[in-house]
Amino acid sequence: MLISKVKLLFRDPAYVLSSAWFEVQKVLDRSGILKIKEYDLVIIDEVFPFEASLFRYNEFNNYYSLFDKVKVYTTGLSLSLLSEHDTMRQLIRNYKARYPGREVAIFNPHRKVRARLAYCLFLKNTYLLLDYFEENNLPFAFCFYPGGGFSLSGEESEVMLRKIAASPMFTRMIVTQVVTKNYLLDRKICGEDKICFIYGVVSSGSDPSFRIENKKYFGKGKDHLDICFVANRYTTRGVDKGFDLFEEAAARMLAEGMNVHFHVAGTFSDKDLADPRCVGKIRFYGTLKTGELKTFFDGMDIILSPNRIDTLLKGAFDGFPTGSVIEAGLRGVLMMASDELGQNICYKNGEDIVIIPNKADQLFDRLKSLYNDPATLRRIAMKGFEVTNQLFSDQYQMGKRRSFLEPLIAGGNPLRNQIPVNQIPAP
Repeated sequence: MLISKVKLLFRDPAYVLSSAWFEVQKVLDRSGILKIKEYDLVIIDEVFPFEASLFRYNEFNNYYSLFDKVKVYTTGLSLSLLSEHDTMRQLIRNYKARYPGREVAIFNPHRKVRARLAYCLFLKNTYLLLDYFEENNLPFAFCFYPGGGFSLSGEESEVMLRKIAASPMFTRMIVTQVVTKNYLLDRKICGEDKICFIYGVVSSGSDPSFRIENKKYFGKGKDHLDICFVANRYTTRGVDKGFDLFEEAAARMLAEGMNVHFHVAGTFSDKDLADPRCVGKIRFYGTLKTGELKTFFDGMDIILSPNRIDTLLKGAFDGFPTGSVIEAGLRGVLMMASDELGQNICYKNGEDIVIIPNKADQLFDRLKSLYNDPATLRRIAMKGFEVTNQLFSDQYQMGKRRSFLEPLIAGGNPLRNQIPVNQIPAP
């Protein structure tokens, strides 16, 4: 399945020639004439090094520094969902120019890979690679994030997970949400010894140069409120991400004459607007890279993330909070996010975050209340900044992932040197 998908993406002379060379390499390797290089960690991903997919960009970049021999192979299978302009080869060239010496290449299923451990993200990506891992005798681990083809009620998801868990090459997995961990254990897909719980995603981390006390907020340094929405569009009008609720809230606030500016980053545009009252009143920025996103959030007061479950497909959901909400929180932006599955285990509603319902009237009421009480807005935002910096610092997130991967790499065997989950501290 994966081979056919990759062939469609890279059906060109370079792909054909490299495939032929990799087959020759296998013969030379078996004969002992030319040994294939072995890595400590090989990562196979769908879009790296696309910088706007910030959580994986940050995580994989850290591994180059943490481990000696690291290489990333990228299939490019999801790039078209995130970017209309970049090509995989262009992204790799730019990345190598920025980070000389780091090994990253386009994935080719004909290539034989040797590594102590292979690693990837998301369910479907891992499942598509399963035959490749087994054919190459590659022990593998993966991070089981929400999304990526997973559904709480989907039979296909369960089949994929059971096949992965039954593979002789499977070592362990990271899960990032309690609901995901409970799903695995309740359905007896794998034992708890195969699960490492690490809450959340790898963010851009704390910025020592950022001073929350210097941030301008509505009512303190500026006379207008800035509200943003940050997501990529996967459905019509982005209903899975709640773009329609963001637009309705904007229309009502504008109709009441509130001094509010609205901003959208991601793959949305004014073509996604349905309410004529919002046309020309919402600014669209497109996809932003790390530095651009930080500058963007520096001017924001509130980020809205009214995500819905069961929309992209039945049983589908986003993690809490999303990566964009975390990045906003790290810049002192008030986080307003929905949590229909009760995934929140670290924030306190009304104290360091505002949990919002996915109902337009109630969302508008919450926003109006904050507009009329900017002191409360600032207090919650600043407390959220403090908590988010604790949960999503490099030391916390990458420290846990390093503790997860190190023994697997050192052992190079799925049956040895595994850390019991009860020895890994919870957040």
